[in-house]
Amino acid sequence: MLLSYGAANRDEREFGTDADSLDVGRNPARILSFSYGAHHCLGAAAARLQGRVVLEELLARFPDFVVDLDDMEFATGNYVRRPLNLCFSPR
Repeated sequence: MLLSYGAANRDEREFGTDADSLDVGRNPARILSFSYGAHHCLGAAAARLQGRVVLEELLARFPDFVVDLDDMEFATGNYVRRPLNLCFSPR
């Protein structure tokens, strides 16, 4: 068994064929990002607030930006799944 944090919340059996997409409307009851119960992340509320503020500010400045998904490459590793490059431009 391999525990891969980078694969969290990307199971197509759970989230469908768009499991690898950012879906802010996804059912939070099935998302494991901040764990649950006794092990629930103490910083979860702060992280959600920061994410919301970042997205609101980004969309206020670039309301029609487009991310170039064709050239996106991801860093390899067991703990973090992040793009190596994230190119975007206003439409």
